[in-house]
Amino acid sequence: MASRPDAMKIISWNVRGLGNPRAVRRLRFLLKEHNPDMVFFMETKVNDKRMEMIRRRSGFVNGIDVGAEGSRGGLCLAWREEIKVSLKTFSRNHIDVLIEENNIQGEWRFTGFYGSPYTSDQHASWSLLRALGQEQQFSWLVSGDFNEILYSFEKNGGQPREERKMAAFRRDGLKKELTKELGILLDGERNDNTMAKLIDTRIRLNMEIDKDKIYWEQRARANWLQLGNKTSAFFHKYASARRRINTINSLGFIGSFPCIDDQREALLEFKDLLFGELMTDNSTNMFLGCLETWNSSSECCQWALVECNSQQVTGLNLCSVFPTLGKTSTVLAPIFRIKTLMSLDISYNSIQGEIPGIGLRNLTELVFLDMRGNSFNGSIPLQLFHLANLEFLDLSDNMIEGLRKLEVLNLQNNSFSLEIPADVGSLVNLTTLDLSKNPLSGEIPSSIQKMSVKGQIPSWISNQTDLIYLDLSENDLEGDFSQWLAERNLGTIILSDNKLTGSLPSQLFQSRNLSVFELSKNNFSGEFPEINTTSIMVLLLSKNNFSGPLPKSISNIHRLLLLDLSKNSFSGNEFPAFGPDSLIAFVDVSSNNFSGKVPPHFGLFTVMLSLSQKGFYSPLPENFINLIMLEHLDLHDNNISGEFPAFFSQMSSLQVLNLKNNSIKGSISNDLSSLSSLKILDLSNNYLKGEIPQSLGNLTGMIETPDALLTLSEIFKFPVEIHDLILLNLSFNELSGKIPISFGDPENAETLDLSHNSLDGEIPGTFSKLLELNYLDLSNNKLGGKIPGGPQMDTLFDPKMYANNSGLCGVQIEVHCEEDLVPPGPPLRKKQEPMFSWIATGVGYPVGFLSSIAVMYVLGYFNTAPAYHRRGRLRSSLR
Repeated sequence: MASRPDAMKIISWNVRGLGNPRAVRRLRFLLKEHNPDMVFFMETKVNDKRMEMIRRRSGFVNGIDVGAEGSRGGLCLAWREEIKVSLKTFSRNHIDVLIEENNIQGEWRFTGFYGSPYTSDQHASWSLLRALGQEQQFSWLVSGDFNEILYSFEKNGGQPREERKMAAFRRDGLKKELTKELGILLDGERNDNTMAKLIDTRIRLNMEIDKDKIYWEQRARANWLQLGNKTSAFFHKYASARRRINTINSLGFIGSFPCIDDQREALLEFKDLLFGELMTDNSTNMFLGCLETWNSSSECCQWALVECNSQQVTGLNLCSVFPTLGKTSTVLAPIFRIKTLMSLDISYNSIQGEIPGIGLRNLTELVFLDMRGNSFNGSIPLQLFHLANLEFLDLSDNMIEGLRKLEVLNLQNNSFSLEIPADVGSLVNLTTLDLSKNPLSGEIPSSIQKMSVKGQIPSWISNQTDLIYLDLSENDLEGDFSQWLAERNLGTIILSDNKLTGSLPSQLFQSRNLSVFELSKNNFSGEFPEINTTSIMVLLLSKNNFSGPLPKSISNIHRLLLLDLSKNSFSGNEFPAFGPDSLIAFVDVSSNNFSGKVPPHFGLFTVMLSLSQKGFYSPLPENFINLIMLEHLDLHDNNISGEFPAFFSQMSSLQVLNLKNNSIKGSISNDLSSLSSLKILDLSNNYLKGEIPQSLGNLTGMIETPDALLTLSEIFKFPVEIHDLILLNLSFNELSGKIPISFGDPENAETLDLSHNSLDGEIPGTFSKLLELNYLDLSNNKLGGKIPGGPQMDTLFDPKMYANNSGLCGVQIEVHCEEDLVPPGPPLRKKQEPMFSWIATGVGYPVGFLSSIAVMYVLGYFNTAPAYHRRGRLRSSLR
């Protein structure tokens, strides 16, 4: 349906941080595309001054900005000039305003709301929302991110939401308010007006209850699809319970046998406890629901919700009969006198208090008991385990805390079937879990997979004869690499992020099945064994203490795709030579103790090559020109000498070239501009001379910067967004001449460092076009003249950026320029944005499976090496 042409357009968006220029560009693109009248942003993660600047640059002069607390939160409400907005209240979680539009009469109320994402603070969020809802003078619109939902069917995809948290939100939400309103109306004077309100409130409340029913119907279907079909153990267990309840032991005729008086009286007493005085008023029959038929003038076996066998009551279906009455478990006392009950369903009634174990003990014939969706608390009573006939028990979605302190759970050698309960992993104090020797089936719940495993690698794994994939990463495992694990011939072994020590068994690398071997972030040591297998595709050993030479046999692994040996103590001056037909694509051997010449031999399919450390020397090998797919080359902090290689201009796939902190001489090749994909160029701390080529500012990759969204492989299943960083660093060289005018063309450039050279002349006026520039350093040159202005240049006002030059002037350094007719205004008092760091920087490689695996390791490739002195000059690097 088309909206009114004069309707106000509002965008509410959790931006998840606006500190990154890329996020700001996306924001501006979104606003330009949709042209909203008002916007509400959450999680800006910037201070109010920074947010004001972003808002104004996005075309919204008017706004209210609530700064972030550190790296958390931050809100912004902005609107067009033709809209009149009056602020009522605000906090770190909300902005509440009154709005007056030209095309409508009267004011209306808007509240931008951001619910706390932290469970411990969510109750305060709901209390704030209720307090805001007390005022009902104006029409009210609430928009934002509540960080919670009412029902799971409101969510599409991702991990299921915990029903306990949704239930807390519902209790603090509309149903609670409607229930409260209903109680006030019932206690008030009865007239036509209040009766109309009673009916309206009850209808609205019923609609909320219907949502509960829809949810549980969908959950029942989900359980059905997940737990089995008609041949599964789940179906048979559920059906057998129902079959026993529905079994006809003898034929009887309704009305022929009178209902047992004691059971009828018990049910009527239960009804009286539920509704009390409501039953004395005929106008409130609508609130009795199906219990209207419960009266002393008819037989209880004829009542709704009651099942009988002969004259005995055997079943009560009380699901969602009294969810709004706020009753405690004592209301169930009369029911517990009906000892013939075989089926009892009291689900979704918001019953509070502890589970009445003493009463349930009387129901010795009970086969089916459904108590889910209430507010039972405390522990599970022992009496439940004495019900010998009980086959089906559901206590889900309550507030039972009785097992939270459980430390040891040993259920081995029993007859438990079906799947492991999904919430076992929520037992936060559990130290020992033994479910062995049971006919369990299905997947291990994710809650168990997230539990931290301590001690040595569990030996029981050796009994899993069909195991081919083992992932015990991110635990607290200690001890050596088990010999039995080396003998198992697994296909995948992932033990990263533990505390494992010792050396690796040589037998491990005799396996013909091992494809993925990941041991990063442990304390393994010793020399790496010889490799006699060609099956390994992924070998990740970073951040350990391996030492000694790297076995040359590693280059014989024809299937090897990804090799990460960074941050170890490997040594030696003969690096394994990979043949041109090798499939190796990603190599990182940085931060080791290798020495000798730069290794020249890598496969033609190499995409990433990181050899950054302080051991390699000699000129760069010319056969690098054969690496036609190479996108990332990092050789920083070595002793590479010789002239600046001319062959770089022929490596057309390069996106990242990092040669900082070396001893490269000569001039920068003018042909370097032919690298159309180059986005990061760092030649700092070398001995380069001559003028900067004018064409260097025309690099296509620094002008056009498409976003890349990569999805990791099946091994690492989560999406990672790779931002193209536009960086040019030529600092600490001996460059001379003028800054090329073309340096203003890369409008998306974020970092530009030309400091500590001998550049002269004026700063090009084209710098005013650098709209995304976050870091600029032109210090320690011979520059003069007026510093150009511009939307972004006017924010780069740290004097250190321009220090030690010949005669610069401008508002950025508070130095008056003679040609200015009007004196400059007061200095801006905004703080400089933090200096750019190489850490957590990457360039997207949309090359399919291989790129996907490598992404999580690229993040470590840009670590800045410590500064050092050379020939009396301070050799610094970006921090």
